[in-house]
Amino acid sequence: MDGLDEDRGVTAGPDAYSIAALLPQKLPDGVRVVVAGRPSPPIPEDVPAAHPLRRPAVGRVLAASPHVMAVQTDMRREIRQLLHGSELEQDLFGLVTAAGGGLSGPDLAELTRTRVFIVEEHLRTVTGRSFAKRPAGWRPDTHPEVYLLGHEEIQVEAVNPRVGDPAESITGGSARRRDALVDPRASRSR
Repeated sequence: MDGLDEDRGVTAGPDAYSIAALLPQKLPDGVRVVVAGRPSPPIPEDVPAAHPLRRPAVGRVLAASPHVMAVQTDMRREIRQLLHGSELEQDLFGLVTAAGGGLSGPDLAELTRTRVFIVEEHLRTVTGRSFAKRPAGWRPDTHPEVYLLGHEEIQVEAVNPRVGDPAESITGGSARRRDALVDPRASRSR
């Protein structure tokens, strides 16, 4: 089971329980469960005190994988390329980042004042490696797929002002884009 650190529970309220709490305390002979997660946040509070997940001996800190480190380096390079790419690449990246995902090709075309096919072409090519598509959350049967950043880590890095030049951080770019969308007469200061 991966992502124990992302276990936010199945329900909310006083009767809430976590996925981790559903893991059995005793397994049949020969059965093993591998659980992965970051050290923070800790094991959810509803996991019983006697549960194996609470035993210090079961925890193992893994060394950073060279493959993961290479992927992170590539991801940061892609973010920098998007931050310093064409005006459209910066706009697409900034809008999807600011929205937290969930913008369709037509949404992005309208917001960037660009034709839909040009937006979608960018999102299918090299620029698009940092993006993913999923069905629309609202009426997916009748609405186009939406774009979001390809991984949660890209979203976290993208709003990190230490990525590249802080003056060019996506948070600053998002504010300019928001202001331009609120007042369409606002000039693009690039």
